[in-house]
Amino acid sequence: MDVGLDRLNAAKRAMLKVIKNRPDGRTFVPFVQRLERAISEYNADELEVDRIMRMAEKL
Repeated sequence: MDVGLDRLNAAKRAMLKVIKNRPDGRTFVPFVQRLERAISEYNADELEVDRIMRMAEKL
């Protein structure tokens, strides 16, 4: 796993703990949503790079 992705996932876990443990945890939900989007974008970018590298290898 990549360091950037590890950090995003760690931040998500930390925010989920905040949401669980604080009475106002609901206010932090947008942070988790943004982290999930960033994780998804990161994974999509990696898949795209892999796809392009496979295309280049076939030349």
